[in-house]
Amino acid sequence: MCSSDLVSRLFRTIRGELGWTYAIGSSYSSLGGLSGQRGLFSIASTPSVEFTSKTIFKTLEMWKSYLEEGLTGDELDMAKDSLVNSYPFEFETADKRVAHKLDSFLYNIPVLTPEEFAGKIGSISNRKLRRALKEKQEAESWLIALVADKEVVAKDLEEYQKNIPEEKRLKISKVYSPEELVN
Repeated sequence: MCSSDLVSRLFRTIRGELGWTYAIGSSYSSLGGLSGQRGLFSIASTPSVEFTSKTIFKTLEMWKSYLEEGLTGDELDMAKDSLVNSYPFEFETADKRVAHKLDSFLYNIPVLTPEEFAGKIGSISNRKLRRALKEKQEAESWLIALVADKEVVAKDLEEYQKNIPEEKRLKISKVYSPEELVN
């Protein structure tokens, strides 16, 4: 396995191949009971100003592809290995162990041994992943938040979307000042 196999598809493509962003990554956070709610799938990036729109639209394209196709075999194997190898660190402190016990009690989620966890993760196939994505995520259900100059982003979006019908264009819907975010 070479070092490029150890980075995400987002990082490899948008950062490595295209060079549009300084960093990019994704994460998933469950809310409440693990199987009862959709959860939050987050993608964060730090593009150069001139590549903001390109990064947004390429990320959305890759998101839709992920929902439809899931992961490649190598990506799925890497994700499984990463999850299994990092699982013991979920219990390294008393605070983490108590949090897991509390979640177990509140949400009826079993606290698995590392061996049980490895078995559960090992049973995940791309077919199961795609089915779960279809049930829990939507291609058009997302929020884009930017920390940027509104005028610069608006101009960039206008230029990038000039050939997209008006009703399908991304628009800036809300702007917060730094003071509003702090208070």
